[in-house]
Amino acid sequence: MIIKHQVQKVLFIQHGATVMGGVERLLLQITDSYRTKGIQSIVVLPEQGELVTRLNAIGIETRIVPAVLFPGEYELGINQYLSGIIERSQQILQIIKDEDIDIVHTHTVYPFDGALAAHKANIPHIWHVHSNFDIDTTPTLLKAFPLSNENVISLYANLCDTLVGVSSRTLKFFEKSKDLPARVILNALNVHDFDCKAAENPDSDLRDILNISENSRLVGFVGRICEQKDPLTFLYAARIISEKFPHVHFVMIGPPDDHALTTKLKETISSAPCANHFHILGEREDIPALLPQLDVILITSIFEGLAGICLEALAARCPTVSTRCGGSEDVITDGFNGFLVDIGDYRGIAQKAIAILENEELSNNLKAAGRKRVEEDFSWDRFIDQFIELYSELQERHHDIVKTNPALELCFHLIARNASLALKLDNHNNRISELEGFFNRLQVTTIYRAIKYIYKILGGNTRS
Repeated sequence: MIIKHQVQKVLFIQHGATVMGGVERLLLQITDSYRTKGIQSIVVLPEQGELVTRLNAIGIETRIVPAVLFPGEYELGINQYLSGIIERSQQILQIIKDEDIDIVHTHTVYPFDGALAAHKANIPHIWHVHSNFDIDTTPTLLKAFPLSNENVISLYANLCDTLVGVSSRTLKFFEKSKDLPARVILNALNVHDFDCKAAENPDSDLRDILNISENSRLVGFVGRICEQKDPLTFLYAARIISEKFPHVHFVMIGPPDDHALTTKLKETISSAPCANHFHILGEREDIPALLPQLDVILITSIFEGLAGICLEALAARCPTVSTRCGGSEDVITDGFNGFLVDIGDYRGIAQKAIAILENEELSNNLKAAGRKRVEEDFSWDRFIDQFIELYSELQERHHDIVKTNPALELCFHLIARNASLALKLDNHNNRISELEGFFNRLQVTTIYRAIKYIYKILGGNTRS
């Protein structure tokens, strides 16, 4: 691989540090791999947490720029985030200048601070899309305001050089834009490291852990206990499976992120006829060793970018049934290396699981095809090379180009000013709607075009 413009330093913007989900684990792996390629990573986070500890442990430098990135509908959180957005972007801009950063890589679509800083520094910026933007229920900043889809897309187009989706589904919301370059770089799995982790835990015998017979069949769920992963659909499917196979055990592995949902799950299980065949293990670090011991894994998510557990299950030769939640469709060919079922269709999920439990030949075929699919099409080395090549392309394209948008920067200044007034959400929404209409009209005027031209001449490259 010949790289014309070799990136030396990448600044990652991460949305949180306390939850260790798939996005966080992927960031750990990417920055670690970059280190072996001679690329230095610095990660900006809004808080201290487990991710900071793990990044520092592998020699990755971190910087904390405090922010509330998931304000939901709380006026205080929204105003705190928006009123400080200019100040935080200035802090990140200073890091870019001090560290001579080549590219800003915002690791999810939630934070805007790094995008503004990259815009001011006139260096390339990537937005890495890990979820299905149009149906993601995460209470993000944009969902608090009544912006039109067209202007949301325009906002992203003005603040990044390329959107990178982890699966085809993640870019669907943005596909109508002609001004927003986008490409899919499918998530990948380092199969060698995965196998090594499995071998590191030879004593992780799941049936011993559960104190059940070595001949017991196991159906598994691996994921955070939260609405997105839809564990109740797993439970409903399990009830149907247990009617056909009364001796099957059901194991759920993952942290209880939603405590109310976890309580409801436990209450529902306690009233089930097969209650003593359900096992909730919580978070575990030996998942690579546990997956091969499952007879079937059920992925019941409502939405995903590309769930890491899908690749891990196939790599572990674990027969997989997944909802069509996004991402899984890029990995699983229905009936060949796994099964795909509609979201929420617990009966369909149960039927596919029963078919696998009944048919050893089908199970073995799925195991072999799943492993082969990951090895051939989801190479970790190729995944890393694709990002490095993209960085090089963006640097070449960005060379001697000054990207300026005075309306955009004015818009954020006005939004920050509004937020500092601690307005109620309804009043804030009204002002955002007024600003949206104002800037739509402004950008088609001759005066704006003249200001933009003058701004470009005077602005220069703010990095120097």
